[in-house]
Amino acid sequence: MNAWGLGPGIYPKTQAPQPQAQPHCLCDLSPIIDLIRPNPKFNPNAERAFLESLPAKEARAVAGSFAKLERAKAGESLEAIYNEGKDELYRWKRVGEMMETPQIKAARLSTNAIDAALVEEEKLTIPTRLRPVSQAFNFPDEPEYQPIRRALEAIDAAHDDGQLPTIDVQLVREMEDAAEYAVDNRGKPSIAVAARHPAREFSLVHENGHFLDHQAFSPGVFESDQQKSAMARILEAIRQSKAYQEWETIPLDDARDYLLDPTEMWARAYATWVTRRSGSQRLAAQLAVIDQDELGYWQDADFATIEFEISRLFAARGWL
Repeated sequence: MNAWGLGPGIYPKTQAPQPQAQPHCLCDLSPIIDLIRPNPKFNPNAERAFLESLPAKEARAVAGSFAKLERAKAGESLEAIYNEGKDELYRWKRVGEMMETPQIKAARLSTNAIDAALVEEEKLTIPTRLRPVSQAFNFPDEPEYQPIRRALEAIDAAHDDGQLPTIDVQLVREMEDAAEYAVDNRGKPSIAVAARHPAREFSLVHENGHFLDHQAFSPGVFESDQQKSAMARILEAIRQSKAYQEWETIPLDDARDYLLDPTEMWARAYATWVTRRSGSQRLAAQLAVIDQDELGYWQDADFATIEFEISRLFAARGWL
């Protein structure tokens, strides 16, 4: 979008959008040192013109939904639409706003400050577990791993598990994704979590969904990918949801493949289920931000059947 007459995606320094502290955001800012235009002028019609230039489905993806797209086309700014109902830490801001009060605004870039702002240290009710999931996890006993402990507390509050192998968890300073589940050539599973990511807890819960999928049913095989899967009723409930119908409308690309991949559908559903069942306010706050900015999740009523089927499966396996 060419909002200032400088070229698509180019802004005066103080007007550039500040990348949000949100899960999966890979946006970055780069200076352009060979651009000379002392008086750029803002075009209030640029957003509408940009949206109208896109195919309908792409415009919907930019706006967030068809309803939000209509609001933008009616003259409401994308900034106002994106910021609606969001916590102050996750609102779309500009670099100039960050520069005005750096001692306060810089908190958006500190995952520790985000942790503190989201919710005070919470005490979850954890039933007595015969085989708590947390026992399978190995990680350093260091303060920076507190988000991992929080995530595991929420998982333990939500459910027990079958017999899981041990799994190493590592915080990684530089990685593109929020987190990643992997298995080495010896079959040893591990999870890496981006150390500076603002939703480390929710990301760990998501990856634990992959861990359970790969190790708790038929070890070494992703249960969600099997033709006669124990998750069949869960996956069918997902496919019957309104959210799934919306994902199907996305043009064929990597994003659509991700949304419709059974292993990813299961992991997103599992993370949502743990968030709701554990009662973790921290996870709920992180999920709310993700749900505002990304496809892939469900409204409460749309998730009800999925939630029931996950609970039914876990109860049948003795995990509740």
